[in-house]
Amino acid sequence: MKEKADFKLKIISCILSIAIIFIASITALLFLSSSNVSKAKKTKNLTKSEYAKESDNSSNSQTEEYQGISLDDFSISVSSSNSDKKKETTEPDTSTETKTSEDTEDTEDSSNQGDYIISDSDSRYLTDDDLKDLSKDELSLARNEIFARHGYIFDSEELQSYFEAKDWYSPVYSSDSFPEDELNEYEKKNANLIKDYEKDKGDN
Repeated sequence: MKEKADFKLKIISCILSIAIIFIASITALLFLSSSNVSKAKKTKNLTKSEYAKESDNSSNSQTEEYQGISLDDFSISVSSSNSDKKKETTEPDTSTETKTSEDTEDTEDSSNQGDYIISDSDSRYLTDDDLKDLSKDELSLARNEIFARHGYIFDSEELQSYFEAKDWYSPVYSSDSFPEDELNEYEKKNANLIKDYEKDKGDN
């Protein structure tokens, strides 16, 4: 009987020890799992806080950059507007001067054209409308001014004195040294056409 009782006590003690070990292992596992969970939470919280700090820093830096850009743009725009105002105030009005110079040029051109009987006989072919209303003397001057443009020195004192009174005339060639190819095609044809009109006026 005593042996049976001792055996039962051993079995009970073994079961209790196993139960204690089991409970201890479960407790250890629970502790480890809870510590891991807390570490994960801390890590997550730290990550969130760091991310928030970085986002705040980046937003602040962007704000500073935007502010800097806007200020720079403003200062540039102000300076450019001021410079434009300065230009507007300092630059003289040249429109009047331009008009005056143009008027002067037009006056000079008109006065030069007045020095010729036909001012463009060296650059176009003349027509009957150009010559029909001219007198015989005017036709003679119109023909000879074609040669006078190239510096022809006239044997006639009357023609020579007439052209020497013109600002554009510069005597170069005598009647013997005047080059045959000095006149262009317009001038050659116009000189012959005017000569024909002179003959017609003489016959009439």
